[in-house]
Amino acid sequence: MSMWTENADWREIIKKADAYKAVGQPTIYLHGDCVFPWELVTEVKPGGGVRMGMSVGVRISALHAETGLRFEWSLDIESREANGKGSFEIDTKVCRELMAKLPAVARQQLRAYFAECAGKVQEKWQEWQAIADSQKRQADVLHSLAILKD
Repeated sequence: MSMWTENADWREIIKKADAYKAVGQPTIYLHGDCVFPWELVTEVKPGGGVRMGMSVGVRISALHAETGLRFEWSLDIESREANGKGSFEIDTKVCRELMAKLPAVARQQLRAYFAECAGKVQEKWQEWQAIADSQKRQADVLHSLAILKD
């Protein structure tokens, strides 16, 4: 069993750890304007929404070893405005900030996720590059035909 907590400070939650565990809620899902336990992060994995075959978010898990409480939250690397568009709109600032906040073990996991994402974005770029190259060739032929003298 788990509990969703909005706009909370994880340091306040651990003060009530016994109460959470007593009601069978050792995992607390944080969202909104929470103070997240970045320094306790133990796992980062793809999660959240999927667009164009790529997970565009991460699920983050942090363990407070002293109390046994686990905190989980998610973070998108694209804004919601990207929905419905035919291209990725990765928020690279968010990606850099996320990398800077994580402990070394979690950064390794995030690197693996980013490598997977880079492959998906590169596939889209290659698809578009092929289209752009084809358009250029067609334009070149049309230009050459347009300047032909009778």
